[in-house]
Amino acid sequence: MNTRSIIFENFRNLGIKDSKQENLSNKLQLGSIDGEHIGGLLILLGGNNDGKSNVLDGISLAVSKLKDSDKPDYRRHKEEPKLTLEYKITDAKILEEIAESTKDTQEQDIDSNFSGKTFGIFFTEGSLEKGVELNESDTQEEYCEFIQNMFESSQVHGIYGYDEAGDRKEIRLILPEHNRMLLCSVDRGGKALKCFSAVQKKYNEIKDKDRAIKLACKFVIGDTKAPKNCDDAKELREFLKGEFEKAESNQTESQSSISAPQVESYIFRAILTPNGLETNLPKELETYRDYDTERAREHMKNVLAMKQHAYSSNTRKEMENIESAIKGDITFKELQNHYNTLQNMVEEDYYLNRNSSLQTLLQTPLESFQKDMQRQKDRDIIKEHFDITFLPNIVLYKENAIAKKDLKVEPSKINKSSFFQALFTILDEDIAMIQEDYKENDSDYLTTTQNEINKLFTSTIDKRFNDLYCLEQPVYSFHIKLDSAFVELSIRKNGDTINLERQSTGFRKFFNLFFNFLYKGEIGRGDIVLIDEPENSLSIPAQKDLRKFLKDYGRKSGILFIIATHSPSMLNITHLDEVRIVKALNSLESSEIENPNPKGSLIINDFSMLGYGASDTLDSIREALGTDIEFDKTKLIFVEGIMDYNILNAYSQFYDYKDSNKLVFLPLSGLGRNDTESRDENDNKALQFSPEQKQKAENLITFAKRLRIHPILLVDNDGAGKAMKKGIEDEEKFKNKISVITLKDAFTIIKDNKECFKDDFKDLEKLEKIKIESLFSKGDEKNLALILAKKTSDQVLSQACLKTQRI
Repeated sequence: MNTRSIIFENFRNLGIKDSKQENLSNKLQLGSIDGEHIGGLLILLGGNNDGKSNVLDGISLAVSKLKDSDKPDYRRHKEEPKLTLEYKITDAKILEEIAESTKDTQEQDIDSNFSGKTFGIFFTEGSLEKGVELNESDTQEEYCEFIQNMFESSQVHGIYGYDEAGDRKEIRLILPEHNRMLLCSVDRGGKALKCFSAVQKKYNEIKDKDRAIKLACKFVIGDTKAPKNCDDAKELREFLKGEFEKAESNQTESQSSISAPQVESYIFRAILTPNGLETNLPKELETYRDYDTERAREHMKNVLAMKQHAYSSNTRKEMENIESAIKGDITFKELQNHYNTLQNMVEEDYYLNRNSSLQTLLQTPLESFQKDMQRQKDRDIIKEHFDITFLPNIVLYKENAIAKKDLKVEPSKINKSSFFQALFTILDEDIAMIQEDYKENDSDYLTTTQNEINKLFTSTIDKRFNDLYCLEQPVYSFHIKLDSAFVELSIRKNGDTINLERQSTGFRKFFNLFFNFLYKGEIGRGDIVLIDEPENSLSIPAQKDLRKFLKDYGRKSGILFIIATHSPSMLNITHLDEVRIVKALNSLESSEIENPNPKGSLIINDFSMLGYGASDTLDSIREALGTDIEFDKTKLIFVEGIMDYNILNAYSQFYDYKDSNKLVFLPLSGLGRNDTESRDENDNKALQFSPEQKQKAENLITFAKRLRIHPILLVDNDGAGKAMKKGIEDEEKFKNKISVITLKDAFTIIKDNKECFKDDFKDLEKLEKIKIESLFSKGDEKNLALILAKKTSDQVLSQACLKTQRI
């Protein structure tokens, strides 16, 4: 799956450098960017002051600008804030396409690295003496000239990396044509590169040669002193270091996400720091027109040459001042200002104003002096392969609710109505024309204008509204009425006029979205809309309707809605994969974090990130909401992990008996370590109920009491699952407090049912270890065959559900 995310580093209370711990994330996963999977809904939860609002603000600033107020407010903390928008591409086919399509642009980029720059190199005394000795040069001066000639007659490649022993970092400048390599310090030398060794080495024997970067800059060789009048080598060091860090990061992150043909993933980033925004996208040259400052300057000199014809000595003096001002470095805008001043002078001077040659020169605008230029620009690889822009539009949406009363206004007040202003902006018409028509005081005139506007509605608002609402057929239409006393907009659905305030919450929210900013065309597929606590002032049914609308509309349009909420009604317990939790580090249990005095907060994207000691994600969700989640209408079954949760909840959608409650599966973060795998799992005496599994059981009992339910745990039929079942059934303090069911138990009931047990399941009968994946890995027909068995397989689960009680 190809994904994107936002990484927070030293941004307010997120990603604090001295508080990062292994497995504690400063990354917010934004989900898939693949085809129909892009967009939808993410729900951001967090306790008061945990940093939920900081996450929203950080996302909104990801392609904008950082301020001093974004720095962490911790004593002695000096690190600069950084936000990174990251795309991770793992699909083998797309990776191959990207590699093929960027060959030319990569070469183009390489050929222009530091073009026009000149960097100095000097030697340590030891390296210079050794170089003279090995190259049989008579003097140090001859040796430096010898190396200089090599640089001038060879392509230079640069690498920043570890030395042969892997002990320290170095910069290697490689001259392939001469089998020569200079080793330079990564942090010494000031404005020049300090070489501590020059060695003979064939190019194919050089470490990390595949990462070598062609350099288009020039080099000047000194002896033991840095050459003068060179560019600052810090720029080159930082560039090579950045390329090294990107390569290291890509290698680390791709190790866990290599696709089937073992193609390494690509990581594309946009990094925002207080110094600005940088990307690692491949570059390409573009030709553009720009003002030609030199030709404009020459034109002005020709104008100023007429100064001796001026009538006023003051005019001559001012023209001489302009002549001096334009001699040095000057921008085109400054030239324009001087040119405007010059034109005013000529107009006011009696003789100059009548000089035909001068007037002819001044008729040429300075803007006419242009030339073709070339510059590098980012190549939007993401747009090319995923049809979304690399830098998405990110909108922090603040709703301006539109009521029925806003659809009607007096003609004299129409220009003060924000709704009608938006309406006429969509039509690309001047709202003042309505007021002008009313001044005619002619009903026929108003009728004609009304008909013209309604025709415009058909081709503009009607079409765009239905398209954005993702309707296949036009359903909604808008009509304006220009009455003598008022201007009114009516809404029709399939030809029938409807009352805005009697429509569903989802429709009214979309109506507000459309007229607040969707109509502007500022957002679309791949973009992100942030909404803070949208549930305010909404009833519980309305909140659920809003949640459904945002998710469905986001999926259809490809827009990602990220909402921060405190309302449990905005959550769907069968879609916990939508949830992201912001949690203060000092609220974690000591077993989950090494730093005794942590600062800031972390972001929990995945339930499996919860460490030892935590029962499941719902505990954090409950804390973030500040309230309990009601499960009165569900049958809860706890499962081992996120894969089981996703698969079973997806198939539970088929569970639709009118006389039964809906099954809901909730994930634990595994059953905990056990020592059974190395033993005979069929030997009950060999099953080990480990201390970690006991802790899991205790946590689950405690958590279930808070939910006022009896916990049911569905486990795989492997060693860990068997050990958990046997341990709970054998130990007195757990017995009757948790019901543990293995998949083998459920499968036995399926097998005994002749109607459901078909050839599809005979292979499973032979398996001693039955896991969720075993049941759902052979195609939809086999998957759905298991659903046919729900009537009987549910008997196993429902028996345990009968134990559910008020505690």
